[in-house]
Amino acid sequence: MANDETLAQLGRLRADALFGKKKHYNAADRKEISAVILTLGIVLINVLVGSALFALLKEAIPEWAKWVGAFLSFLGAALGTIQTYLGYQKAAPGHRAIGGRYLSLMKRCDRLRAYHADGLRDMSQLATALEALARECDDINADAHALPTNERDIRLAREAIQSGEEEYTDKELGGVHRGA
Repeated sequence: MANDETLAQLGRLRADALFGKKKHYNAADRKEISAVILTLGIVLINVLVGSALFALLKEAIPEWAKWVGAFLSFLGAALGTIQTYLGYQKAAPGHRAIGGRYLSLMKRCDRLRAYHADGLRDMSQLATALEALARECDDINADAHALPTNERDIRLAREAIQSGEEEYTDKELGGVHRGA
C-alpha cells in the first residue's frame, strides 16, 4: 500500500535523524574532552616551565633541569599549535548544532506520524510534509560534511540505539544503522 510505504519512509527518515543526532552529539563530547585535555596539558606545562624559570632566577639548577624546561616549553607550544589547528573549541558547538537540527527533524517526524494516526493529515498532506522533511535532512547532511564524525562516534550511536536508549521499530531502522 502507498500508505504503508509513505509511513515507512517517514520512519526511516526519523531513524536517520536519530542516528545523525547521536553521532554528532558523540563527536561534540569527544571534541570537548580533547579540548579540555589539551588545555590542561598546556596549562600544566606552562606552570612547570614558569616555575623552572623562576628557579633559574633564584639559583643555579642542574643542566638536565634546563633541558627539561626547554623540552616542556617546546611541548607546550606544540600542544597549543595542535589545539588551534584542530579547532576543538569551535567544532564541539558545531556538532551540537547539527545534532540539535537532527533532533528537531526527528521530533517533526514524530508529530507528522501522530497527525496522520489521528486523521489530521491525509496522504497527500503527509507526502508533501515528508518531501519537505527529506529536503531538510539533505540540507543537514550537507552541512554536516564540514563536521565529520569518526568510527567511534558511529559505533556509540549504534550501541545506544540497539540498547533501547531511544524507541524505534525495526521497520523504521530498516537495517540501515544496525550493522557492525
